[in-house]
Amino acid sequence: MGGSNGDLRPESAENWTAGFDYSPSWANGLNLRATYFDIDFSDRIFSPGNILSVLANPAGYQSILFRDPSQALIDQYLVLGAPPTGSLPADGIELIIDRRLVNLSSQRIRGVDLSADTSFDTSWGKFGLFINASGMLEFEQVLIPGAAPVDMRNVVNGVIDWRFRAGINYQLNDWALGATANYANSYRDNVTVPNRDVDSQTTWDLRLARTWRGQDNDGPGLLISLNVINALDEDPPFVSNPTGYAFDASNASPLGRVVSLELRQRW
Repeated sequence: MGGSNGDLRPESAENWTAGFDYSPSWANGLNLRATYFDIDFSDRIFSPGNILSVLANPAGYQSILFRDPSQALIDQYLVLGAPPTGSLPADGIELIIDRRLVNLSSQRIRGVDLSADTSFDTSWGKFGLFINASGMLEFEQVLIPGAAPVDMRNVVNGVIDWRFRAGINYQLNDWALGATANYANSYRDNVTVPNRDVDSQTTWDLRLARTWRGQDNDGPGLLISLNVINALDEDPPFVSNPTGYAFDASNASPLGRVVSLELRQRW
C-alpha cells in the first residue's frame, strides 16, 4: 500500500555547514573551495523504501511488514483507499507492505563538496581547468525508535557516495570549446541474490560556442552553442530489475547521447 497518510506530523531539521575558499598568492588563478554539511532530521516525511529493497533487506523495516495478516488487519487496510484491482488471492493475503508516507524516527545526512579551478592565458588563447567532487559521508535513517538503522549509501535506489566532474575549457577571441568528464562511483546491488557489484560510469559532455559582441565584451551580444551530453553514448550500468528496464533510475539515466543547439541574446 502506498500514498499519503493522515497521521503525518511536521518534519524538522537541525543543519549546519562549514567551508572555505582559498586563492593562494603563489598560484595565480587557482581557486580552492570546500564545504561540509550536516543535516539531522526529526520526523522526516519519507516513503519507506523501494519494495524490492525492503523485501531483500527487511532489517529496519519490520514496522511496515505484516506477514500472514489477520482478516481484521486486511479489512483495516482495504478501507484506507480505493478497492484493489483484480481479485484477492484465493488462499489469502500473505504479506502487507505499508509504504504510505511516514515520519521517520530520524535521518542523518553528512557530506562534503570540494572544487578546484584555475585559468591562464597563453599565446594560443585562454585555458581553464576545473574539478568538482561530491562525497556522501553518511545517509542513514531509522524508521521507528529502536529499529535498526538503514544505510542508504551505495545500494540500489539509494545514493552514490562519490561523484566527480572534471573538465577543460578553451577560449580564443569569440570562440569557446569545452569538454567535461562525469564519474559516478561503483556500488552494490543489494536486491539481486546473490548481491553483485554495479559498475561505475563515466560520461563525456562537449560544448562549442560562438559569441558576437560589440567592442564591450560584457555588453549586448548573441551566443550560439552546440552542446552534446553523453557524447560517447554510454549505456547506464546494468542493474537486474524485474520491471524490465535493467538500470537504477535513482542513479542513472536511460538517455544516451543528447545534442542540443542553444541560442541566447543579451540586451
